[in-house]
Parts: sequence; C-alpha cells; structure tokens
Amino acid sequence: LPNNPNMVIVDTKIVAGAPARLLAAGIGDALATWFEARACSRSGATTMAGGKCTQAALALAELCYNTLLEEGEKAMLAAEQHVVTPALERVIEANTYLSGVGFESGGLAAAHAVH
Repeated sequence: LPNNPNMVIVDTKIVAGAPARLLAAGIGDALATWFEARACSRSGATTMAGGKCTQAALALAELCYNTLLEEGEKAMLAAEQHVVTPALERVIEANTYLSGVGFESGGLAAAHAVH
C-alpha cells in the first residue's frame, strides 16, 4: 500500500472467538519487536519509515515485550476459553499497536527474517 492506514479497529470479541493459536502466533511475532528495535538502535540501522530509531519507539517496543511477558499467559487462557479479559485486551494492544509502532519506528532485524 502507498500509505499506512489512518486507523486500526480491533474487535476484541472477534479475537477472543478465534483459535487461540492465532493469538499465540501474534505474541511470538510481537516478542521480536523489542530485540529488533534495540539491535537497530545500537547499529544505527534505517527504520521502515526511512529514519533512525527513536527513544519513543524503543520505549514502546520494550513496553510491548514487558506486557507480553506479564499478561501473555493470562491472555492465552482467556483466548482458549473465548472470553475477553483485561489481560487479553492488553495483549491485543501489544500485538497490534505497540508492536506495530515499535517496528515501524524502531526497525526490523534478523528475527523477522527467520520466522
């Protein structure tokens, strides 16, 4: 696409109703964000947006990682039961917003090349 979307709307009830393995895949993908952004920052690599990694991007990428570690297991239990819980909503936010902004403004590295 020539432009990023103007907004992303996620219906957490739909996510909760989907197979839990899809949430697990999103968690696995989003976990890489922190390590990639940190590596890109340290190496001075260019981001997907064409600039350099910002402190804000690093902070969001780290928040993504910490959220997934703190809430991931509870979110997976909720997804397996197809219920919306605060943990599931926080993980959905981490998988979409925090990971998305973290990679867009932080950069991609080896993790996305191998998974």
